[in-house]
Amino acid sequence: MRPGTIFNWIDQSGIQREVPQATIMPTFLTAFSSDRGPEDINIISGEDFYKLYGYDISFAKHGQPLLQAANIIDNGGELMCKRVVAPDATLANIVIVAKVEAKSTQKKNADGELLYKNPTSGEETTEAEDNDPIMLNSAQITYETQTVSNTKGLPEMITAAESNIDTTGSNGVFTYPLFVIADNGRGKSTKRFNISPDYQLSKNLGFMLYHISVIGEHDKDTETTRFCLDEDKVYLNESMSFTEKVEQLVQITGASIPEAVKAFVDKVANITGVATTNLYMDDILFGRTRKGVSVDYITFGENTIELNNAGGFELKSGVNGTFGDAPFGSDDYKTELVNFFSGKFTDSIFDVDRYKPDACLDANYPVTVKNAIVSLVNFREDFFFFRDLGLDNYTKDTILYAAAELPKTKFVADYIQTYSISDPFTRKRVQVTFTYGLARTLISHLNDRRNAPVCGIVNGMTFPEALEGTINFCPKYTPTEDQKEQLDDLHLNYASYLNGVLTLESEYTTQEDFTQLSYINNIIAIQSVIRDVRNRCPAFRYQFITNDDLETYRSNVENVILQHSDKFETLEFLYTQDAVMAQNKIFQASIRCKFKNFAQTEIFNIYALA
Repeated sequence: MRPGTIFNWIDQSGIQREVPQATIMPTFLTAFSSDRGPEDINIISGEDFYKLYGYDISFAKHGQPLLQAANIIDNGGELMCKRVVAPDATLANIVIVAKVEAKSTQKKNADGELLYKNPTSGEETTEAEDNDPIMLNSAQITYETQTVSNTKGLPEMITAAESNIDTTGSNGVFTYPLFVIADNGRGKSTKRFNISPDYQLSKNLGFMLYHISVIGEHDKDTETTRFCLDEDKVYLNESMSFTEKVEQLVQITGASIPEAVKAFVDKVANITGVATTNLYMDDILFGRTRKGVSVDYITFGENTIELNNAGGFELKSGVNGTFGDAPFGSDDYKTELVNFFSGKFTDSIFDVDRYKPDACLDANYPVTVKNAIVSLVNFREDFFFFRDLGLDNYTKDTILYAAAELPKTKFVADYIQTYSISDPFTRKRVQVTFTYGLARTLISHLNDRRNAPVCGIVNGMTFPEALEGTINFCPKYTPTEDQKEQLDDLHLNYASYLNGVLTLESEYTTQEDFTQLSYINNIIAIQSVIRDVRNRCPAFRYQFITNDDLETYRSNVENVILQHSDKFETLEFLYTQDAVMAQNKIFQASIRCKFKNFAQTEIFNIYALA
C-alpha cells in the first residue's frame, strides 16, 4: 500500500443506550422470546446482549421476560439466558451460487478497447479494418442467490446446497453453490450481507482477500470479516477459510461448500487455461487481479448479481412458526419455556459445574414454567428463585389463593405485588410484576452484601420506578384486620410506601417451617460459600494424601470457607473424614454457620411521667 495517511468516515453517531459494565456481575438465569438471536444458552452482559437479541425491545410482543432481561443488562448484571423459538420456526438463509459457461470473447486492452491482430506483422492493434479479431477462451460467470426453505439449521442447508452442484454442465452451464449464509437463530430476519474484494491489502500479499459484511437495522449491528477463497490458507496464524471466519461473526453464521469452491476454480482454470494457483492468487470472484485490474479471461453474464451490492442481500425463508410475531403468552411459548427450565432442551442446565447462576427472577411466567424452575432450583440448590404471583391479583383473597397453589421450598421467595412502569423503550405505561424492580436492586445487593436482608431502605430495596397509584395491593393494619401479620405468617413478601417511596419490607423464603432458613439473605449467604468452594476445590483436587498433603488440602478448603466469615456470626470448618471415607478417595468435612441477626420491628415503650 502507498505511504500516507488514509481516513475512512464511518458514521456511528446515533445516540445509543448506555450499558454499564459491573466489575463483578451476578448472573441471572432467564429465558425469553425476541425478534432475533441465537437459540443456545448464552452467558452474556453489556452491549453484547443488544447485539445478539436486538436494540428494539418490544414489551407488546415479548412481554416482561425480555424487558426484564434488558433491565438487568442496563444495570450491570449478567445473564445466563435462552431465547425460545417455536418448534416449527425456520432459519433465514441465502446461498451464493456461481454458474459458469465457456465463451469465446474478443481480447481488450487496458482501456477496454477491442484488440485485433495484423495478419502480416502479427502485431496487436485497435484498428478493425483488414485485421483479424483476437479471440480468447473466457469463463462467463453468473452469480445468483438462492434460499433453502423449511430448514432449521446450517447442516441441513449445506446438504441442500451440495445437492445442487452440477459438474456435468447441463446445457453447457456448470453450477457451483459457493457459500451458505444464515441468521444466528430461527425466525424472520431483516439482516443483509454483501461480499467485496480487498485490493488494498491483497495487492501486497500472495493471495486474494475478501470482506463479508453484515448490514443490520441498527448501526451497531454492522460487522465485517476477511476471508480467502483458498480453504487451506493460513495468515497471521489464523485460518482464512470462509467457514472459520464467518463463525467469528456475531450476527450471522455460514459455511463455504469446499467441494463446490474447488470445482468452480478448476472449471474456470480448465476453460481459460489459467493455472488454479494463479486464480487463487488473483480475484476470481470479481474477475480482476489482486490490484483491481480487470482480466479478459473472466466475464459476467447479463443477469448476474453484484456480490458487492451496497444494499446487500436479505436473508430469506425465515419464519416465526406458531409463535407468530408476538409469542408472549401463546401455548407453544409456554411449552418451550418449560422445555428449557426442565432440561428437555438440554440437560446441561442441571450441571452445577458448567453453569453457575446466582438467581432466577420470575417475569410473569405461566405457572407451569414457575413449577419447572422450582424443580430446577430444588435439584441444584445453588441459586435462588424470586417468584411472582402473576398479574391480576387485586385482593388479599386472590393473592392467598394464587400463593397456595405453588410449591414451597427454602430456595424460593414469593412476591405478591405488581405495578406499572414507564417502558424505557416506548415510554408507554406497562404493568409488571415486582420482580422487574428486583432485577435492578438485586445486582448491587448480590455484588456487595449477600448476607444483608433483601429488604429495607438501608439495603437499597426501594422502587421509585413504580408509578403512583398503580400498585395492585398494599397490605394494611386496621382495627379489624392486620394484613401484614397475615402475610408474614404465610411467608409472602410485600412492599409498602415508606416516606413516599415503595419499599420492600419482608424477605421470607417459602419454607413452611420457621427457621433461620426462612430468610432469603441466609440462604444466599450459604450459597455464596457453596459456590466459592465448588469453584476452587478442583484446583487442589487429586493430590496425593500423605499427612502433609492432607493438612495442605484441609488448609486450602478452610481458607476458601473462612473468606466468607464476615457474612456470619460464626463460620466453622470441621474435618470429619474417617479411614473408610479416605480409602474411598472422599474428603469429608462439615461447615457450621450461625447467622447474624437483624431487627425488622421496633417496639418503643413511651412513659408519661408526673
